[in-house]
Amino acid sequence: MKERAITDCWILALAVLALLPFSLGQAPPLQEAQKALGGQVERAVRKAMGAQVYLAALTREKTGGTGRLHLLRKTPTGYVEVFRYPRRMGEEETSWLIDLGAGKQGKQRTLAFIALEGLRDLQLLDLNRDGLPEVYLEEVDCGNAGCGHDYLLHDARSKRTWRVMVWSPFYQPRPPRIALPQDLKDQAIRHFLERRLARQHGMGAPLTPEQEWWTRHGAFSEGKLRRIELHPRRYTPCPYDLTGRSYSIAARAKLGSLQLASVFKGPVVALEGDRNACFVVYAPPTANDWVQEIRVLSPRRVALVVREGEELVYFDPTGLTLSR
Repeated sequence: MKERAITDCWILALAVLALLPFSLGQAPPLQEAQKALGGQVERAVRKAMGAQVYLAALTREKTGGTGRLHLLRKTPTGYVEVFRYPRRMGEEETSWLIDLGAGKQGKQRTLAFIALEGLRDLQLLDLNRDGLPEVYLEEVDCGNAGCGHDYLLHDARSKRTWRVMVWSPFYQPRPPRIALPQDLKDQAIRHFLERRLARQHGMGAPLTPEQEWWTRHGAFSEGKLRRIELHPRRYTPCPYDLTGRSYSIAARAKLGSLQLASVFKGPVVALEGDRNACFVVYAPPTANDWVQEIRVLSPRRVALVVREGEELVYFDPTGLTLSR
């Protein structure tokens, strides 16, 4: 038993010694980045690929300023920079923009910058298993109307940088559709970005009530049809708080047991009697097209006023139709 205990102690000691180069022999990534780059380093990650060690770091030139991304490779004398983004502050680039609110996507000239204020992720990857890194950065910045997501990936092997910018408004009537540029041929990188975007932006998730309405009647909201018959899905309990405690209500009206409410920068919803069951009457194409006034003209004609009277949509609560 004593000999076995000694043997177990030796095994444990050898395991600890094997980890020493990583735990004691290397400084933390942030410290290494500060030594190599100087200045204000916000975050750093390190990854060994075979015999080579790489370091990705985010720096800020001054407090409150924008940032810069660096990819460094370790040499016997220290780290050398192999990539920086942006190369020059203030330069422009071609990015891939996806507007989930408008349902549009395509290339656009944008300013190359890193905000650093909404940093979500910084990784060193080896998606192609070629021993050369990809550096991945993810940021998000939210305001009153929605969130802007920024995905940046640089491939050291091809020396190409891919930037995908996604605008995700809080009111999003169209079901999300995301497609990456066709000239992104690297399948490993493409699949990685597709998975990240799908998870972040609800691809495959259940549709919201306004998205279900849009799949049936979106052509009317886009102005392609003058009249439609509604085939509403009733939700019990109603997913909208029409009391105004959770949602700002822009307009209200009542026709018998039917209560109509326009959600500020959202859809028009009908609440039926005391059953707490509701359905979407009209889903505007964007948050800026919300219904600002509801006018009851007759028991079978209700005017939904958009943009201070620039557009009128008529709702027949008996025949369940919309018309212009």
